[in-house]
Amino acid sequence: GGPLGDGSDGSCHAGLQVVVDRARAPAAFEVVSSGRTCTGTALRVTGSLVPAQGGGAGKQAFEVQAEAVEVIGECSAADYPLQKKRHSLEFLRGV
Repeated sequence: GGPLGDGSDGSCHAGLQVVVDRARAPAAFEVVSSGRTCTGTALRVTGSLVPAQGGGAGKQAFEVQAEAVEVIGECSAADYPLQKKRHSLEFLRGV
């Protein structure tokens, strides 16, 4: 298994890592492996909130071990070329 990435509901700047284990959640792993989960895609993730693996100073305390992942709103990387970083308002107005 491995991390899906950081998820955010927009309520704060910090994200929450979502981990999808192929053996534990094969259907969720297929969704993640399909290439449909690029930056900006809206997902519904269900699973368990657990203490983060390998946590340390500056690391997050918790992560989600996903049991299911559903794409509820796709986002085309070609149409919306956003990376997971902060962008200036000027850049965002031009996208």
